[in-house]
Amino acid sequence: MSAFMPDPSLLLPDKPSTLAALTHPTWLDLPYPGSWHVKSLWLCQTLNTYEATIGFPYNSIFQRWIEQREHLPPLDINGNPLSLLIYNAQRYRESDRLQEAGWQPGTQRLLEQAYAQSLGIEMLYDTPLGSSSPGHLIVKRINGTFYACHPRSRRRVIEINGRPCRLLTAPPNTPQEHPSSCPTADAAIPADSLF
Repeated sequence: MSAFMPDPSLLLPDKPSTLAALTHPTWLDLPYPGSWHVKSLWLCQTLNTYEATIGFPYNSIFQRWIEQREHLPPLDINGNPLSLLIYNAQRYRESDRLQEAGWQPGTQRLLEQAYAQSLGIEMLYDTPLGSSSPGHLIVKRINGTFYACHPRSRRRVIEINGRPCRLLTAPPNTPQEHPSSCPTADAAIPADSLF
């Protein structure tokens, strides 16, 4: 599954439109995957506020909190319109955060751009514990096709399609410039202070 969400099939810009969509969930009848791409800006903002003040908003706990706060009847935790909107909002929040931080879905065009500018690519890897860590890749052109590879790899290519990537500002493993000569100890001490 891509970390980036497509444009919403239905955008609910505020609280009244979200509550109206919960009362009359006609959007559930959108052709697949339409109902999975409904974005409530109000729920996204409320999730951000909840996370900043209370902590990570687990979907089921957040659903109960919203139900109490907005005086909604308690519904089953899975399979109801509110739980689907919360799930969608979590995915859109993550997608928006990545895009704000400069990440974009990895594409063949990104590889071509990196190769043309002699830049590397930074890609987010998922770790076994569920977090992400960036890794640096270089771009190689083999038989006219562009591939992302680890810097010292000869054969192993990395699939970047749809994964969070961004161009590095400098090529990876570029030697840093060192001064051509180091100042000597005598040059660092003024001559009149020696005796």
